[in-house]
Amino acid sequence: MEQINNFFDRIASPLSGLANWLLRLGLGIAFFLHGYGKLPISEGFVGWLSSKGVPMAETTAYLVAWGEILAGLGIIIGGLIINKMRELIDISANYKIKKEVDETLKYDFEGIMD
Repeated sequence: MEQINNFFDRIASPLSGLANWLLRLGLGIAFFLHGYGKLPISEGFVGWLSSKGVPMAETTAYLVAWGEILAGLGIIIGGLIINKMRELIDISANYKIKKEVDETLKYDFEGIMD
């Protein structure tokens, strides 16, 4: 069993850095294409929504199509900006920790000097 695990680890390890991107890209493209495929809105889709009891089926059909398109783009674009956000969060977290440590040491030294 360990040999099988090692075999799959060797295969998967080069892709570990890309796994997040592969999932985001696949899911984002799937959402986008499913939404884009609904445009222009067909009477069949509107009729199907109406048969399911969806209120304002024509408006809902447009909202569904555009929602899928925007969700797909959001998933892909979110992957692009998440790395920058992580860098900003790391910088701000390090600054906050350094500031708290400096203030703590300042108060500790003030007590010793008195």
